[in-house]
Amino acid sequence: MDMENLRRWASQPDVCRCCLSTSGTWDLLATYTKDTGEKEIYSELLHSCFGISKSKRAKSHRTRKYTRIEDDLPSEIEHDYEPNLEDNTVDVTSTERKRIKLTCDTVLRDTTACPFRHHKSWFQCFFCTQTFMEIPTLRLHTLEMHADLDEQIKNLKRYPRSLQIDITELKCRLCNLNLVDIDTMQVHFIDIHKQVIYKECIADYKVDSSPYTCHHCGKQFHVFRTLTTHLNKHYPNYICDVCGKSFLNSKRLKVHNRTHESGEFPCSKCGKVLQTKTSLANHMESHSKRVIRCQICSEPMKHYNDRIKHMSEEHNITHKFKCPICAREYNIKHYLATHIRQTHGLKDKKCAECGMAFITNHGLKKHMQKHSGVKAFSCDVCSKAYARSYSLREHMRVHDG
Repeated sequence: MDMENLRRWASQPDVCRCCLSTSGTWDLLATYTKDTGEKEIYSELLHSCFGISKSKRAKSHRTRKYTRIEDDLPSEIEHDYEPNLEDNTVDVTSTERKRIKLTCDTVLRDTTACPFRHHKSWFQCFFCTQTFMEIPTLRLHTLEMHADLDEQIKNLKRYPRSLQIDITELKCRLCNLNLVDIDTMQVHFIDIHKQVIYKECIADYKVDSSPYTCHHCGKQFHVFRTLTTHLNKHYPNYICDVCGKSFLNSKRLKVHNRTHESGEFPCSKCGKVLQTKTSLANHMESHSKRVIRCQICSEPMKHYNDRIKHMSEEHNITHKFKCPICAREYNIKHYLATHIRQTHGLKDKKCAECGMAFITNHGLKKHMQKHSGVKAFSCDVCSKAYARSYSLREHMRVHDG
């Protein structure tokens, strides 16, 4: 159903705007009751569709308070509204935040899913700042260095909008049952352990090495970030009202909405005025001096990974760099060198305080900041200080809203 038909369907008087069923309600913010006058229809629909119950207080300025029935977590924010659907959709930020925390705590503590963050070409440990080229190496690091999961969860400063997890070796820690995917995991925890997991708070992968394969449809990608974007198609939790594209979480939708912002965006190189930020970004590529060409047909490309893909698909040529120790292969020589250093490297740089060992001096130096007690990075807004610039950047999100 396209967006126009969706809007037309949802505008009908007997269609629920939550689940699009015809169970009976007149408007998203309506307070109509059944013919018997027993209860408000919308409250019942919220319960059956999303597990949310609603209580209403009659005041001069009407408010609603939302509470999730499954886990009995009351919302701390009451949502003010005027009876105008177009301008006042229900703000579920507080509910979403609670669902994320509940899901993260359960998945991190009670499953063997490997959480991670992704930055550029690196996989970062979910609990610390150490980075890795491969998820298997990160998984071993997490098991060895962050075994006390209760303590790790307790020390989390903030939760991600979507918990990125590798489910290659997914099991339930409570009963040691193998779990095929997050659908199986969700049903298992609800039915057996009476714990709620919200799938919309999870981005699940089965990651080994490039090319990265989508375990939902089998499509392969040379760049992991492209796979994360592709995942939006399999989890249409949020829909763009303008173009109908789907997104896994509200943050991705918010970033996407900027591409529809219209106005005048001048190019800093040539002065040409573009109508959207996306058009400007695409235009700026034309000023890039860096042109990567195919060594056989001289076709120009923007990125090195595009050439790797082109060589493979058009000329059936693949350059593989094989690890002499474990025979793992890489398309880029630098990636192989990093793999050897991280996976097979000798950890001979030891911390004099706690004995923890590192492969590089840089890793040891970053670790020593924990023991020095020096907090050289301070917040200009509230004066809180941190030992690492990364921690300060994470803290600044609090002030950015």
